[in-house]
Amino acid sequence: MSDLLAIIRDGVQYKENFSYDGIECWIRPLTSVELDAAEDEALKLISDARLVATLINIRLGKIDILKPMDIPPALYTRMREYFNTVDYHVVFKAMQKFMPSDFSLEDVKKMQYVHELAVRIRQISRRSDSIVQEFLQTKGGQELVEIVYTFHQPLAMIKDLTDIQKRFLYYGSGKAPKKVANSLEEFDNLLNSGAFHHV
Repeated sequence: MSDLLAIIRDGVQYKENFSYDGIECWIRPLTSVELDAAEDEALKLISDARLVATLINIRLGKIDILKPMDIPPALYTRMREYFNTVDYHVVFKAMQKFMPSDFSLEDVKKMQYVHELAVRIRQISRRSDSIVQEFLQTKGGQELVEIVYTFHQPLAMIKDLTDIQKRFLYYGSGKAPKKVANSLEEFDNLLNSGAFHHV
């Protein structure tokens, strides 16, 4: 979790290096706005309204990502193009600050392992609620909460917040709902045990 402290604390200023063809390269986390923009850029390339609706519903969490065998081949090919395009934009934006001015999206498309790199960029940009809540229980998480909420030190300008930082601020504020059970049955058992009572 020590890298998570740096990722949350530093936001888009955090950077990781990797070697590509013997050259040291850098990536940084993306803001929520930048991740959304990568998906929007890929959506612009699609003219099939049904596919756009499906992708938007996946993005909003209304439907799970479909298994390849559930998708007609032509639609699968277009979906794959969409997800590849998203990855290209994610990697380009995460590397752009550290590359020469002539670095382009076409350079990214030629890279090997671009999709694995996009996965890592998402990992340093976005984590699940449970991971952030677990981090908040650590010493580093508690210290960062104190710095932000007691000493009023902002993590970043609002437009520059990563998704992880937004979740940290939400759950670290003390106003977010706390998860008390993993199932309705467990919650019912907690209620019946007298763990919750009115004062």
